[in-house]
Amino acid sequence: RGNEDAHFQAEVRVEFRRMVGEWEVLITGRMDGLSQEGDHWVVEEVKSSALGYDRLAQLDLGDLPDAVLQLQMYLHAMASHGKPALGRLVLMSVADGTQRVLQVNPDPDFGAFLEAQLGWIIAQRERRLAWLARRRQATVPFSHGGWRPGQEALASDVEEVSDRGAHLLLNAPTGLGKTAGVLHGALRSAYRSDRRVFFATARTTQQRIVEDTVRRLAAAGLPIKAVSIRARDKACLNEIVACRPDCCRFANGHHDKVRRQGLAERLWAEEGGVITVPSPDDVVALSQDAVVCPFALTMALCREADVVVGDYNYAFDPTRRISPIADAPGDWIVVIDEAHNLPERARGYASPALHRAALERARDGLQLDPAYAGCTELVEDVLDWMDGSLELLPRGGEMALALDEGVNNTDVGRFAGRFDELGLDYALLKAERPVFEEGDAFLDVARAVNRMRGALERAGDETIAIWRAEGGKEPSGLKLLCRDPAPVLGPTFDDLSATIAMSATLRPVEFYAAMFGLTAANTVSADFDSPFPPENRRVLVVGGVSTEYRHRARDKAAIAVQIEAAIAAVPGNIAVFFSSFALRDEVAGEMGLLSRPVIFQERQMDESD
Repeated sequence: RGNEDAHFQAEVRVEFRRMVGEWEVLITGRMDGLSQEGDHWVVEEVKSSALGYDRLAQLDLGDLPDAVLQLQMYLHAMASHGKPALGRLVLMSVADGTQRVLQVNPDPDFGAFLEAQLGWIIAQRERRLAWLARRRQATVPFSHGGWRPGQEALASDVEEVSDRGAHLLLNAPTGLGKTAGVLHGALRSAYRSDRRVFFATARTTQQRIVEDTVRRLAAAGLPIKAVSIRARDKACLNEIVACRPDCCRFANGHHDKVRRQGLAERLWAEEGGVITVPSPDDVVALSQDAVVCPFALTMALCREADVVVGDYNYAFDPTRRISPIADAPGDWIVVIDEAHNLPERARGYASPALHRAALERARDGLQLDPAYAGCTELVEDVLDWMDGSLELLPRGGEMALALDEGVNNTDVGRFAGRFDELGLDYALLKAERPVFEEGDAFLDVARAVNRMRGALERAGDETIAIWRAEGGKEPSGLKLLCRDPAPVLGPTFDDLSATIAMSATLRPVEFYAAMFGLTAANTVSADFDSPFPPENRRVLVVGGVSTEYRHRARDKAAIAVQIEAAIAAVPGNIAVFFSSFALRDEVAGEMGLLSRPVIFQERQMDESD
């Protein structure tokens, strides 16, 4: 364009101001292109597309509503500066070099639309400021009638560390009441400083005690909005997990329905000064009645909540972190329950895999329809790239290499960029003529490549590349293996306002501090003894037998004798824990269990079972 038109300007910054009530609003943007034709200006917005000429020619403005709104905003900005302009949406095909130009005329009603949107945003902001002011005036009560020994000191330590913006490694035994004490201290600090609390758990079952504690606080009159995150696939009300308006009635018009029906206000209803603390089941039930997406509604609630309860992933996984934490980590005090589990999780975040079988499934499905030629070509290119490394291995072979030797970051980044460019085009094709009966193999591959790109951008010497050929125990393809979680966790801990990592087994603290990537200057540790008398918590260490895999056949009968003796000595209920189902089954086979009722955990049990 610059070669064709000497007056053409690229990447032109534009801004304008509006008064809405008592607020001054500044809106800024960057126009792709600006030129003058005769007595008027022309604003150009350029979009790349992987669609070829035939498909590109079928598109109209209704297929690209976001791009049209973007151009309308630019045209409105130009008009506010006394420069009336027309819009031009330029669609460039990266498949065959053709282009489609669609004219966008100024919308005379856009100003009213913009005012309505700004009014809604400001009303939300004013409500938030009023809520924070109410919080600051509140006194955080203790959730129970009295303190257990050591519990008040624990809460005080949490509050002091949260005020300092430091990181606390908290060792406290089961039964002390860590959840109630930690929440009390964290909320006292958060309410004074307009911060929020994310309570991170390793399992869904651990979230219920947090929810119960928050309900007790609400019942005592504390102004508190809380929400628990249930995983997308577990919350989904649709027949399949496909978050698109064309195939899910709960996604269709979701945001308008949430706003129109006041669903957040209904879930956090206040009666007699007591605010409702909804459970995930409450969110799902209301979503079903209102025909909205429960997961998307939960994410909306997270933007306003004082306390969010959820899995580690939503705070620490770079690819799944909720936007309120990703956008403003300094607003959050994060409590990490059973924190000894976090390092292993973090290694998993940084250890993505791209399996050859997944690429083949995507290719085979896409080949069924010539309209997907651009998508098929991309998947085949990734397959060819992968096979270039796999062909160096014998069948069933494996090769581990340093990153700079094992994988080309530029190649992965280029593939990920191509998947990004195809996103809108693929969605349009899929809405008209889907090729996958179950799931979406193409999107699975796209997500895997994007995770690989993200991990490579953050990875260092702690990560290696492992190539596996067909015929081995593990799937064929490429896997990154992160051996040290500190580079993954450290930046997150640095960004957060404060963290409380609590566990009954967070020792030695120096080891876990290193795993979390914490520095000594901003890390505090605290230890608390059990409130129960020693004679009530006897620990017996049995020598002479081993549960090591190589000794199981030899010692399984002797282990069974020891367990039977312990069972016989205790008249009440007994729980026996094993490191694996295989060990459990071997030892149980040696035991006479007929005299007592026995419940066995089965493989693949769901949470309620």
